[in-house]
Amino acid sequence: LFKGRVQGVGFRYFIYQKALKYHLTGYVRNLYSGDVEAYIQGEKTAIDNFLADVLHNSDRFIQIDDYWIKKVAPIEDDCFEVRY
Repeated sequence: LFKGRVQGVGFRYFIYQKALKYHLTGYVRNLYSGDVEAYIQGEKTAIDNFLADVLHNSDRFIQIDDYWIKKVAPIEDDCFEVRY
């Protein structure tokens, strides 16, 4: 879960591109609260690299103030998608 200036700035597409780069599956979607939820599946190293990339290489419009990680049960998914 990402908090900050993460809606209306291309953040979901940014997450999508990073997920593809690291061969991850899952989804990203906006929440009514103004936060963005990303469900990420893949190898632990790939997820760690994805998160480091997202946190340190966003553009000037995106501002991540905080993020929260929670382990959840896997879902059957073979791609990564932007959900609306």
